[in-house]
Amino acid sequence: MNGQLVFAEKEGSLTQVLLYDLKTKAKTPLCAFNGVLALQPRPNYNQLAIAITSKGDGSPYLGVQLFDLETGKLEMIHSEAIQSLFWTKDGSKLLMSSVNVEHQWLEWSFWDGEDVKMICTFRPTREQVFFLHFFEQFSLSHQIISPEGDEFYFTGYESPEQRKEEMPQPMIFRTSLEEDGIVEPVMVGLFPSLEG
Repeated sequence: MNGQLVFAEKEGSLTQVLLYDLKTKAKTPLCAFNGVLALQPRPNYNQLAIAITSKGDGSPYLGVQLFDLETGKLEMIHSEAIQSLFWTKDGSKLLMSSVNVEHQWLEWSFWDGEDVKMICTFRPTREQVFFLHFFEQFSLSHQIISPEGDEFYFTGYESPEQRKEEMPQPMIFRTSLEEDGIVEPVMVGLFPSLEG
């Protein structure tokens, strides 16, 4: 972010979000939360998406908040617990996956700058559940959103109606980045990543 490093640091019971200037070595506190944080800078904006989850001690999930680096304003954009989030290249949409504990599936939704809209639900593979917890790194090494920002790819298990084999296969699916997107199986595989 313009020669600055954004990071989180544990201080007592709080997790602070800090800005570090690489030239001057100045460290500026931005905000602090009680929980575990994940940070995603918004492309083409001076903003930062912050996902805040429970510490595992029964404290509530705090969802996803948008921090404006110029004004210091925090805005709640999604109140649910998030597993992963990915910005489109132009920063116009924030793609999010979340766990539906009751139904034991994941849900894809997106924030379009105004509202959060549901795309689809899917049964995740074991690998998907594990690796998407490291989405800050995953989103850089595995670009799942198309360069145009209109569709994305993910791995999940085939639904019973789509199954051709007795055992479920991990499938790569494609869907559009729009409300109630149509999910299409592409091929058997894991960890889709787009070039460019």
